[in-house]
Amino acid sequence: MASSLPKSEFSALGTAFVETELAHAKKKFDEAQSNRQLAISRVQQHEADCLAEERHWMDIQSRERRRDEAARRIQKWWVRVVMYGTKSFPLNEILEHHRLLRARQCLGENLLDLRRCVHDLHIEEADRENSTVRIQRWWRRVLAKRIMKIIAVYGKVAKMRDMVEGAAAKIQAIVRANRARREVTELRETRRVAEEEAERRLEQIKMQAIVSIQNTYRKSVAVKQVQRLRARMFAAMMSQGGTDVDMPPHMKSKLQPLSRSSWLKGTAKASAKKKREKYSS
Repeated sequence: MASSLPKSEFSALGTAFVETELAHAKKKFDEAQSNRQLAISRVQQHEADCLAEERHWMDIQSRERRRDEAARRIQKWWVRVVMYGTKSFPLNEILEHHRLLRARQCLGENLLDLRRCVHDLHIEEADRENSTVRIQRWWRRVLAKRIMKIIAVYGKVAKMRDMVEGAAAKIQAIVRANRARREVTELRETRRVAEEEAERRLEQIKMQAIVSIQNTYRKSVAVKQVQRLRARMFAAMMSQGGTDVDMPPHMKSKLQPLSRSSWLKGTAKASAKKKREKYSS
């Protein structure tokens, strides 16, 4: 169908379409511009409103600060004035005296009214008894409450005393147990030291006994050897024809065999000499 249209109409349709699109685009552009200007104006108006509200709030705060400062100054001034006035003029004493006079007057009037009421009343015996019983009951109740309070306090005090005594007994038991443990430890240590000392002394006695037995045995062996040697020398001299007369006296005493008494004397002298050396060292 497009081919059946002439070129002039086709160009006219294209031009109209382009103009329509341009107009539509221009309209959209104008709308966008107007919307942008409206948004900008709204933003500016909002900023202006915010600034105005901030200025208003700042003004309110400044006014409140000025008002508080003025109130504080007025209060300080008034306090100074009142203090100076009270110092210079006894206002408080006058007011107190006036209150006392008024209270005295009211009390007198009340007492007078009470006296009139009491004198005008006629108290019967039953009412007096009932009043007496009621007063006694009230007083007994007061005394019972006081006694119950005293009993409760006494119970608490007794409980605290029992707790304190139990704590004291426990502390004493702990202290005694610790002291007993220390004493047992000291006794064990003392016993151990005494046993070690006894063992050491026993070992020393054993060693001394062993040494003395060894010395005695060696001395007896040496004495026997010496006696044998002397007997041999004496037999040799007798076989050569010598007599006791020809021998000097010190040789005779040496060649004679030792008796048991002389040997014991020598042993005693040697042991005494060793003891003296030991004590001296």
